Amino acid sequence: MNLIISNLGILLVLAFLFVKTFNHFVKTNNAVKDAWSNIAVALKYHYNLTPILDETLKGYAQHEKTTLECVIHTRN
Repeated sequence: MNLIISNLGILLVLAFLFVKTFNHFVKTNNAVKDAWSNIAVALKYHYNLTPILDETLKGYAQHEKTTLECVIHTRN
């Protein structure tokens, strides 16, 4: 009888360790997927900001060009 109880106890401990290890792997896998998702969101956000930055720089370049032309005209 003691042999059956000890074998059952060992089996329960092994099952518990298996479930705990499996849950750890699932949690780690979900954390990795979440991290890659955050990277994808950040890259998409920066990709979407590129045209806005481009337009801003074109406007600033036009302003600098106008200012430089005014300064050159005034000096002459």
